[in-house]
This record gives sequence, structure tokens and C-alpha cells, in this order.
Amino acid sequence: MKKFLVERIVPDIGNQTADDFQNTDPQVEWQETIVTDEKVFCVYLAKDEQTVRDHVSQGNLPVNKISEIKTVLTPETEHTGLYRVPEIERPVDRQLN
Repeated sequence: MKKFLVERIVPDIGNQTADDFQNTDPQVEWQETIVTDEKVFCVYLAKDEQTVRDHVSQGNLPVNKISEIKTVLTPETEHTGLYRVPEIERPVDRQLN
């Protein structure tokens, strides 16, 4: 599975509750959602972009952009080089040496 970032521009979205962001689609796995005052960024695992697009189009929020995540940078990866997002069957916790 690949990792995707969905960007939505929604005025006053920061006032929504967690119940407004439920995922019930078995073809995508929701990883996390970041909410600002006027934008929502959701991270999903799915086999391809079209699967994500189909899933997010069922909701009542607009979709402004869908991007495949190619690299994840964290404090843990800072000194080990870039960490490429692997295609995986299901998410697993990673520990870097």
C-alpha cells in the first residue's frame, strides 16, 4: 500500500469534532488528520490514488489536492538519511537503529 496526503480547504474547519472525520472504508486505512483553522490534512494508506479519491469523494468535505507521500522526515530520520515510504501490506511500527 502507498501513503497519501489529502488536502482540504474548509473555512472554520477548526471548530469540527473528531466525529466529523470517521473512516469506514475498508479499502483505505486512515493514519491521521491534522486540522488547522481553515485546512484539513488527512493521511491514508491505499493501493492507489484513485482508491483514495473514491473514498474522500463520498464525504461532505471538498478535496483540493491528493498527493502521494514519497518521503517522511522525522527527528528519528534526521541523522540516518531520508526515509522512503515503502509499499506495505499493512502499517507497522518502525524502529530506526
